[in-house]
Amino acid sequence: MRFLVLCLLLIPLSAPAEDRPEDTVVRNPIEFVRKKLLDVRVGPGYDAYENIRAHGQDVTGSHSGAVPLYDARVGPVNFSNIFDQANFTKGNGPRVGLLFTYTGDAYKASGLSNRDKTLFGGGFLGFHYLTLFGYSDLLGKKAGVIYVAHYAPLLFRLGKASNFYFVAEGEYMNRLYVDYYFGIRAWEATPTLTAYDGRATLNVSATLLYVWKMARLLEFTIWAGEKNYGVGVTDSPTVALKHAYNMGAGLLFRIF
Repeated sequence: MRFLVLCLLLIPLSAPAEDRPEDTVVRNPIEFVRKKLLDVRVGPGYDAYENIRAHGQDVTGSHSGAVPLYDARVGPVNFSNIFDQANFTKGNGPRVGLLFTYTGDAYKASGLSNRDKTLFGGGFLGFHYLTLFGYSDLLGKKAGVIYVAHYAPLLFRLGKASNFYFVAEGEYMNRLYVDYYFGIRAWEATPTLTAYDGRATLNVSATLLYVWKMARLLEFTIWAGEKNYGVGVTDSPTVALKHAYNMGAGLLFRIF
């Protein structure tokens, strides 16, 4: 992963696929910076999801709440927590760069050490509807690595402002990731939560995504999907479900 990051730093940034040939001419310096170097979108969201955990503060069942949404690009570097709607997963041409996100299958339960979200970093490579990316723990928590194959074709458009997408993902969690977020240490084990070291697994998901560009700097988005977890996750004594739904809505304001 560190070798991948170093390689990506040496690769020049490709122009965003949404740019037309005439956009490459520097007519407006501010617009040039926005299109080529900087693009920041943030906003409020509301997320409803099904928890797969059998024990802990948020046990199996439906949960919901407000969430911040962000997607920012600074040159070849991307910061995002909305991969389905991110700049780095959209476009028709080749895309390559670095990716950072604050994420993780956080978990808190009595008698177990907290498994917190952490900062992950890595890189991506994309073309047309397909994007391949991976990221690893950057803060030394031994939270492992995730690799993702992300396929997001445009289903159809309504007018010029409304787009419908189908998003399919294959997500590989390595053993360290599964062990950190779903494992049970020997000293934490109880008669109902037996020790579990975790092992690498493959998860798959499918999502329908709607994006409405309400104004030049404002987007409204809705998503709904389901994720199926591999045996490396579902074999954990902390897990009760093999699949879970997720749906939500949000507003994204482009601030630059």
